[in-house]
Amino acid sequence: AAPEPVVADEEGGVYTLLPSRHDPDLIYGESSQHLFLLRRDGDGWREAHRLALDGISAAGLEEGEPGELWLGDSRGGPQRWHIDPAKGTVATLAPGAKMRDRFAYPDPLPAWLTEADLERVVTERLSPLNVSIHATDPDVRSRMLKNPRGGMSLRWMRALLDHGITVRGQVVLCPGVNDGVVFERTMAGILDQYPDLHSVAVVPLGLSRYNTEPAMRLHTRAEAEAMLDAVHGWQEVFLRVLGHRMVFAADEYYLMAGRPFPSPEEYEGFHMYEDGIGMARTFEAEFLGTGAAARGDEIAHASPAAQGGFFAWVDGAPAEGYRAPRNPAGDTGLRGCHDPATGTAPLRISPRADAPVAILTAPLGARVIRPLVEAECGD
Repeated sequence: AAPEPVVADEEGGVYTLLPSRHDPDLIYGESSQHLFLLRRDGDGWREAHRLALDGISAAGLEEGEPGELWLGDSRGGPQRWHIDPAKGTVATLAPGAKMRDRFAYPDPLPAWLTEADLERVVTERLSPLNVSIHATDPDVRSRMLKNPRGGMSLRWMRALLDHGITVRGQVVLCPGVNDGVVFERTMAGILDQYPDLHSVAVVPLGLSRYNTEPAMRLHTRAEAEAMLDAVHGWQEVFLRVLGHRMVFAADEYYLMAGRPFPSPEEYEGFHMYEDGIGMARTFEAEFLGTGAAARGDEIAHASPAAQGGFFAWVDGAPAEGYRAPRNPAGDTGLRGCHDPATGTAPLRISPRADAPVAILTAPLGARVIRPLVEAECGD
């Protein structure tokens, strides 16, 4: 007879099983929608409790102290749950269904905090912090975060700012969800309620072939153009009112829209490089050998003898270890390695001076690199 499943999840299979280190009669199970507590029942196992994951995109499960579980979340930071296995309930420090420890995941902070979390941030001066905003409309935020409490969670961002924490916001734009009028309201809300934010990064939704959200799709060119128009319009407003541009669009928008990147000065210091903002201009400056000066960083004050430019890490590296000259025949017995006593020289294989050079990159990268190479080296 075929084995009968211990648990069945109508939304998908159970793909993680974790025996408890503290209770030999307990096994934790994880599916895409639920956390299962399995109890030993004679010679077998039975489902004792089932807890909803409440929108968490679960990716991994680890047990800490008794009753403490860490759940990976591909949409955000790890979740720390305190569970009463006997009752199948989650204990909390504040109202809500979960206790989250976000400090193991610094970037970006989804703004789901407790009073204890806020106290720790302020006391330990965990600054700057990157915070996911996405929308200031409570209903839109709740829907995007798949959390009914998500709509009110931006109150923590206001508290962080009031305590002098530097906060950099991020808006991931999903076509038809938080763009258009919703984005305009988000920018107006930031100007009205959070003008002391350091900056706001606007980045496009990224999807892979494994996407399971039917409402999620990539931008069209027209949508990318409209988004750039909106961002540039709000830059003018922020610059006029606050004295700096505040909001910046990811490089990918300019590539999708076929528009030139802003000048290096318009990025106001490349503070959001890791959000994909200003990467192309930084690459251009480094390729041309002016990267340190363009970024205004400490590299500009380094020794003038230091190798500069984008390829500094390669060209300036010492010829040691894996970079040392190779003798391909040295280990074959066909030709000896270099021996000072006999004067045997190593075999060196070098390209011809007129050999073609190939650059391997992806389609978007090619659109950044090609004009630089053509301008510098010709077709």
